[in-house]
Order: sequence, then structure tokens, then C-alpha cells
Amino acid sequence: MELLRKNCLLRDFEPARTLGVVAVSMGFLVILLGKITPDERLYISEIPLNTVFVLIVGLYCFALSLPKELILLLCIWSIPLHIILITTLWSGDVESGMYKYVNLMASTGIAFVLFFDSIQRFGIEYVNRVMGAVLAVLLFVAVLYKIKYGFFSRSVSFFLSGPIVFGRLMGIATIVFLLNYKGIAKYLGSIIFIMAVAWTQSRAPVVFILGVFFLLIVFEFSNKERMWLFILFFSVIAGILILVPFDTIARFFGRFAALYELATSVTEHTSSAPEPPGGGEDVSAAERLAFYMYSAQVIAFSPLGVGLGGWATALPNDFRLNVWYPHNFFFEIFSEGGLLIGSIASLPFVLFLFSREKSIFYIGLFLFLAQQTSGSLLDARYLLFFSLLSVATPYFRSVSKDSRTSKNVTKGNV
Repeated sequence: MELLRKNCLLRDFEPARTLGVVAVSMGFLVILLGKITPDERLYISEIPLNTVFVLIVGLYCFALSLPKELILLLCIWSIPLHIILITTLWSGDVESGMYKYVNLMASTGIAFVLFFDSIQRFGIEYVNRVMGAVLAVLLFVAVLYKIKYGFFSRSVSFFLSGPIVFGRLMGIATIVFLLNYKGIAKYLGSIIFIMAVAWTQSRAPVVFILGVFFLLIVFEFSNKERMWLFILFFSVIAGILILVPFDTIARFFGRFAALYELATSVTEHTSSAPEPPGGGEDVSAAERLAFYMYSAQVIAFSPLGVGLGGWATALPNDFRLNVWYPHNFFFEIFSEGGLLIGSIASLPFVLFLFSREKSIFYIGLFLFLAQQTSGSLLDARYLLFFSLLSVATPYFRSVSKDSRTSKNVTKGNV
């Protein structure tokens, strides 16, 4: 039992810190649900469980005390997100725009308050370990769920999320284990979670977590650890190449070919309108090429954008495929908000670049890269959440320092 406490998830799980475990778990569930508006999947007797849960947790957050300076800082950094709300005045789908705005702000804000309060009480290292444990539990539940309903089927959700979002969560867990765990837990956890990313068959999360994994090995570990981690890294790649069908890997690179084709058409000043996706070898890549080309045209000819939520309604009638966003963060925010407002609104999402906390920086980098090939503005709530945590980094360090001082004083009195 003592060996488990030193190396695995039980290391810091003391009874006195149960509140931190509960708060982090609730925060992660709020951001996982991502909606305060009723979710049709989560009704029981006409009661929207997600709405009730998020409202209760939100009320609890109001009872917590945060430093006034931090509240002011967050208010300042939320202004860019309020500014983009102006564009709903000319949006073709105001309801969709408000849906994205309300759910993005509510889920991110509530999760942030819960996490910050826990960090304030117990420290960033402890909260990171709790986050790793929560994601381990989520993986376990998802495995049980998929065993029952279709283990390798992408059409079956991974419990509460689809394959792309679940792949991102498992990527977050990989980084958390690499940077915050030691010994067996670090190596075993990392390989389990990377394979979980591959299990989703979501191409972007797989490639980007491998890329971030490589950067971590090169820049964050000693020579001795680096050797073992490189062995692990190449073993994981070999495992993925063996387990994942070749056509799936080939289709992934087709998605980047779509970006290259777009760049080529722009540099050659191609003015032809994008064609609706056909039935080629990779419909997904063809879709993205068409979405990117259309979005580029919208940005070029609509300086003010088409309004928050209006991307899909501005599509040509023969082009619509029941898709509501272009699967690229910058194309979505610039085509809907315009270059000026879109640039302002994107600022809070890149705050992670200035974080001194390694885990926040690398998680933010992974999510930022993944957001360029899939997901909507609402899916970017994970990126926004970790970017906002980077704003609170100075407070993390202050709290940690105060905690150490308090411990030293206590020992001295004894």
C-alpha cells in the first residue's frame, strides 16, 4: 500500500483534501458537459440534468472567495469575448451565436473558479495529480461503456463525449502524467493515455500529442530520463502503426494536404468558388478543404464577418452539409467576427503562451494545435480554460510560497 502511495494515484489523496478532489471533479464535469442550456441526451422526467447540475455548481462558486485582483484581471481578459457578441447584430443565426457564447462563458468560468479555489487551498501540483486521477477514472468508465456498446466503433460515443473531444482529454492526461507523476505512474500512465488517444482514431489528437510528447522529452527532462522516454516514444509510435489501419493514417495526412492545397490556391490567386465535398477517398479532408476555402473567401469579402453563429447560414444552398463550423479556430472566429473583432476575441485563447507553469503551457499548446483541424468555438472551451488558468499563475506561486512559509512556521513552533 505504501508503494502505491509513493508511485501512483493515492500519493496525495489524504482525507483532509477530499474537498479538493470533489471540486476538481465537479469542475472537470462542468467543462466536459460544456452546456448550461438543456442537453437532449441528459433529460430525466423532463428535467435537464446538465442544466440543474451546472446551476447548482455555479451557485456554489459564488460562495467562494477569490482575490479581488484576480477577479479584475479575469474581467479584463473576458472583455474580448464580450466584444464578439456585438456581431450577433448582423448574424444570420443569432440563436446559434448566443448558444456558443453563453455555454462557452458559463462552463469555462465555473470550471476556472473551482480549479483556482482548489489550487489556492492545496497547491498546483496536488490539483494536477487530482486532474490526472479524474481523467483516469473517465478512461475506465469510457472503456466499460465502449465494451458494452462498441469498443472500436467511432459512431459510439466515449461516454459523455465524442472521439475528438475524448482524444483531447486523453492527451491532457498524457501531459499531466509526464509532468506531475513519478516512477511507474509516469511511464505507465503516459503510454496508457497515448494509446487511449490512438483508440479514438482521431487523427489530429494522435499526431499533436506525439509532437508535444517529443517537445517535452527534448526540453523538460534530464539526459537519463530522456533516453527512457525516447524508447517509450518510439515504442508508442510502433504500436500505433501496428494497431491503427494504414488507410486511417493516410487519411490523416490528407487533411494536411487540404491545408496545403488551400495555401497554394491563395498564393496563385485562385478566385474560383469552393466546390461541395464529393465522394473522394477522404471525404473528411475534402470537406475541410471546401470549408477552409469558403471561410477564406468570407474573410476576404466580409471585413466585419458574418456574425457570431452565422458561418453555416452564409454557406451557398448547394454547399450545406448540416455542418455549423469550419473545423478551424481561426477560420471560424475571423469569418464570423471579422479580422478586427476576431483578432481581439482570439486573444484570451492564446494566453497559455505566456504561462510559466509547464503543465498549463504544454496542455495549451496541444489543445491549440488540435483546434486548428477540428472542433467549434464551443469545443475551444478547454483551450480557453487552461489559457485563463495561465493568467492566475502568479497567484499559484504566491499561494505555494505562503503554504511553504506556513508549514515552516508550524514546524518551528513545534
